Order: sequence, then structure tokens, then C-alpha cells
Amino acid sequence: MYNLVYSILNIFEFIIIYKLIHLFINKNAKNRKIEIISFILLYILNTLNYIFINIPFLTLAFNVLGIFLIMYNYNISIILKYSTTIFISCIISLPEILLYKFYNTNIESTFEKNTHTSIYIIIVDQIILFLIYILIKFINYFKNKKIALNLYIILICTLCILFNILIVFEEKSSCINMTFSVIVVLCIVSTSIYAYVKLIE
Repeated sequence: MYNLVYSILNIFEFIIIYKLIHLFINKNAKNRKIEIISFILLYILNTLNYIFINIPFLTLAFNVLGIFLIMYNYNISIILKYSTTIFISCIISLPEILLYKFYNTNIESTFEKNTHTSIYIIIVDQIILFLIYILIKFINYFKNKKIALNLYIILICTLCILFNILIVFEEKSSCINMTFSVIVVLCIVSTSIYAYVKLIE
């Protein structure tokens, strides 16, 4: 039952990824059919990976690689491919970061098989992802790009601060957790700002 619900809701996540890509790069694919096939293929592989392997770190790495390969459907620079891939990967990871306390795990557990099978967590995860997408879409409606950029930076920095708070106040917090959180925050902020500036240009 859990795997079935995940497979269905995972379709929604890939629709969000599709919309985010088009929202940020604002370009049509070189070949529409290949674009759709690549999304469907990534969805199938992602779902199978989650059902049979389900190691958080490997899932993240798989998604990053998959999104990066999908970016080759669009005629954009390699720098924009990299930055947009990392940016979208950060966005789809944010719901899990926000639900960090519910999982009650530490950073080291991301290299172990995930044993959490709560349908409630999956639904909340998708709702948070949708709300983040709506917020980003709202920011992009601003005619004044400087205002949009400022709002976007505030959004990213706020989410990063929240992530740090969850890490710092985690009972199992260690030096590895702290170091990891700092690296993640720096990567998210720097990459996101750079990607958005490039998109404005």
C-alpha cells in the first residue's frame, strides 16, 4: 500500500520538477517527445530506486544526475545546466529537511536504508513542495527583477537558517552534522543566488 501511494504521489513531484525547469530556464525543449520520454524514464527509475534500494544519499545523487541529464533537452549553457540542476535538487530536498524532526534521524543515517513508511509524511512532503513551488512562481511574477531577486534571496536564506536550527538543536548533533550543515547552507545560498542572477540576465 505504501509503495503504491508513493508511486502515485511521485508523479506529482515530477510534474513540479517539470514546471520548475520551465519556470527557471523559460525555454522550450529541442525535442518535445524526447523531453517527455526522459521525464517518464527518470520517474520510473526513481520510483524503482525508492522501492528496492531507498538509501537517501543514493536517491539524492540519482535525482541530481537525472535532472542534470534532462537539462540537455534544452539549448542552454553548461553553467546554467549545473546551477539550475543544483537549485532544483535543493528545492525538492527542502520538504525532507523541513520534516527532519519527524524522521528523528541524524546525517549519518542518510547512508543507510530508509525504514520510514509513513503515508502521512509523504503527503506532507508533497504539500510543502507544492507550497514552495507556488511561492517561487509568485516571486517570478514581479516585473521588477531586483525585487524578485531580493525576495528570492530572503526565501533561500530563511530556509537555510531553519535547516541550521534543526541541525544544531538535534540531540544527536555531532561535528560531522555541523560541518555538513555549514557546507549545505553555503552551497544552497551561493548556487541559488548565482543561478537566479543568471536567469535574470
